[in-house]
Amino acid sequence: MKKKLVTICLVLFHYYQVFAQDKIYKKDGEIIKCTITDILDEKVFYKLLDAANDNTQEILKSNIDIIKYVDGKIEDYSNIKPESNKTETNSGSNKFDRNSEEFVNYANSIAKQVGEDILRKCAGRYDNANTSVYFDAVYKDPYSEEISIPIRVSYQKGAESNDRFIKGAIKIRKDGSKTWVYQDSQNILFTGCAKEYIFR
Repeated sequence: MKKKLVTICLVLFHYYQVFAQDKIYKKDGEIIKCTITDILDEKVFYKLLDAANDNTQEILKSNIDIIKYVDGKIEDYSNIKPESNKTETNSGSNKFDRNSEEFVNYANSIAKQVGEDILRKCAGRYDNANTSVYFDAVYKDPYSEEISIPIRVSYQKGAESNDRFIKGAIKIRKDGSKTWVYQDSQNILFTGCAKEYIFR
């Protein structure tokens, strides 16, 4: 009798483990059976119970209609508008928001650093330097996930303070390494000056 009771308990426990799952109902109609592990301001983190690995995945709240929890609780996210320019690790999307305040500040900071390095390496003495980022041309490659940030370094040089410039792109690879690639310039000789180099 005890063996039967233990067997029944094990079967019920297994049944609960298999079928008692949280469910994410996406706005595109997909239903994700999972275990919710964390919820932040914009994203929900979860694990797939039937997956080969137990890596935590994420989904934007704006792509969720509702979440039904094991205990019957329901959270409604249907009023949040979808944001297709943000990234989810489970979707494989390579889109990103190049106009977000966080990315703009990041890009401007890197551009300033690279601009100063370029002028120090290639222009010698200079005045009134300014580095601009062409945000409309910022691009993330969908295959390599490399981000390209085109920049223009403007400066003045010489007794007549002639306006000059150097154009190029900062390439940021998936592993975080960064490379400067020269494209064009005005009134500058690149003899002995690297047209491409890796920087930190």
